[in-house]
Amino acid sequence: FQKNFLEDRLIFATNFIFEFEWEYEDEEDEWEREAAFEINVGLAYRVAPGWFVGAELLNENGYEGHFEHAETSSWYVGPAIHYATQNWWATLGFYKQLPWAGNHTDEPELTSHGYVVDAERTRLRFRLGIIL
Repeated sequence: FQKNFLEDRLIFATNFIFEFEWEYEDEEDEWEREAAFEINVGLAYRVAPGWFVGAELLNENGYEGHFEHAETSSWYVGPAIHYATQNWWATLGFYKQLPWAGNHTDEPELTSHGYVVDAERTRLRFRLGIIL
């Protein structure tokens, strides 16, 4: 979802991402299922034709099974730079995990001091889109 302001110079965008994963476990001779739900919220300002700078807030939620049991919730924030043309766009962002992790199973090994243990503390993310 996107809303433009100030004659398209200021852009507010929200993305919802659903992820399903199947992984075969040899030791147990079975398929392990996991899922994730992610919400990305961003605000960007156009500083030159095609160029935007801004900030993004990410919330990632992990589930055991396909959305059967919530496990963890992690939060990230950071700056982003975006370039867009009529045919393609690219975004580069640098994010830090915030100490707001949620541990919905109360298993002590999943979080530590407010952070999700098996999630990156810092993250560099590049996204590329091609408009067909």
